[in-house]
Amino acid sequence: MFKSSVGRTPERDAIVNVLSEERYTFRDLADSAYSVANSFSEMGVEKGDRIAVCLTNRPEHGIVFLASQIIGAVAVPINFRVPPGKVVYHMEDSKPKVLFFGKASRESVGEAHGDFDCDTCVQVGDSVAEFARPFQDLLEARPDEPEVKVNQEDRSIILYTSGTTGDPKGVPLNHRNAAMRSITYSLSIGRRSRETMLGVMPMYHTVGLHSTFCSMMGMSGTYLSMPIFDPEKAARAVAEENVTILHEAPTILKRIAETKTAKGKDFDTVRKVVYAGSPLNESGYSLIEKTFKPDQVFCDYGMTEVACPMEMVNNRKTDELNVVGRNNFFHRTRIVEIGSDDPEALVEPGEEGELIIHKNSATSFNKYWNKPEKTEEAIKEGWIFTEDTVTETEKGHISITGRTDDMIKSGGENIHPPEVENILTAHPEVKDAAVIGVPDEEWGEKVKAYIHGEKVSKEEMDEWCLQNENLENFKRPKEYEFIEEIPRNPSGKILRYKLREQE
Repeated sequence: MFKSSVGRTPERDAIVNVLSEERYTFRDLADSAYSVANSFSEMGVEKGDRIAVCLTNRPEHGIVFLASQIIGAVAVPINFRVPPGKVVYHMEDSKPKVLFFGKASRESVGEAHGDFDCDTCVQVGDSVAEFARPFQDLLEARPDEPEVKVNQEDRSIILYTSGTTGDPKGVPLNHRNAAMRSITYSLSIGRRSRETMLGVMPMYHTVGLHSTFCSMMGMSGTYLSMPIFDPEKAARAVAEENVTILHEAPTILKRIAETKTAKGKDFDTVRKVVYAGSPLNESGYSLIEKTFKPDQVFCDYGMTEVACPMEMVNNRKTDELNVVGRNNFFHRTRIVEIGSDDPEALVEPGEEGELIIHKNSATSFNKYWNKPEKTEEAIKEGWIFTEDTVTETEKGHISITGRTDDMIKSGGENIHPPEVENILTAHPEVKDAAVIGVPDEEWGEKVKAYIHGEKVSKEEMDEWCLQNENLENFKRPKEYEFIEEIPRNPSGKILRYKLREQE
């Protein structure tokens, strides 16, 4: 699809770096991607080898991704905010031949470097580390298109989950799966050729990669990259670059809408707003409608394992917020009894149940990378159990009502309580701990920790979490409450509902 765009619109802007104002036409982008792909060949990268990409949403991320696909390698995007311990985990799990990193991940990669094996590390940007090769070197190779035949069943990418039920799980997709993610997104909201989208959603997630970047590359669109999110610059870019579609997390949309720039600009080119990662409340929805005045507003539902499994519905024409869609042609979905492992245990219309999706659907994964036991847990009789609870109206509109587990969703990222609790209880003065998600105006939810410990303070706990290399910043508790006992049942399970009742 990218090559078709290069042929149709070689002089159109493909990527614009909003911060540096650097621009790549489709011809420029193709030449850079071909050069990097040929450098891969010179480095001994073969079809099927993994290429790890620990970069922000900068143009080089797109170049490396395209180069990996052209040469038949497998892209492995990694969250650029991961601590050193998680860098080692991802590297040992995926075993890439090359690792790309930049300023945002340099410290973590530098600390972890001696603990993993990788043929070549490449740094994007200035002040290149001693153990790395400068990215600019790879652009010196010839810009000829490599003669590599890539089939739709060949592996394209390994996306990692957020690690909400333990270590992050790799989700391998072939080229057909990956292409269908962009196609179903585009069909679902009625994307046109030559749209312009703002790229804040991280490219290590399927929304940021397939629904924004890849769909723009395949439809002669323009992708406005933001290596670092700056609300004022984002707002100016939306107005000045004539953005037509916004597809972001609610917190990003709200922060753009609240800028000084937004109060003095007309966003009359924005036709569609899509929000993903967490629901919108009424005040947030009203702010987005008032600011951007879009014709359509969609709530995008999906997960790393299955993207865009429904036909999205224009929420401006429904009687309720956060309708994620209705059944579509490309996916088989069912709503079954909560707590049941039986895909035949269907609920009555209007009754709350768990959403399940068949693994043979267009954008579905069929197994985790190197984790057969996790695959067996997630897929039962061919059906992927999402752990999301939903209801379906008489019109066929499906809305998410919650989770079958205790997931905390903050700023579009998933946080599993035990991961945080294990770190809290490792403190020598903490006897017991539990965390829950509490409402947050900006991020949807934030982590609140309940601590049973008489000789420890909030400041000490903050410092303890900051020093732990396996706890990302967005997972750190933002509130603490010290209590005499953590409520548990006889078998030792934390009774989180009792903690929520105190809020």
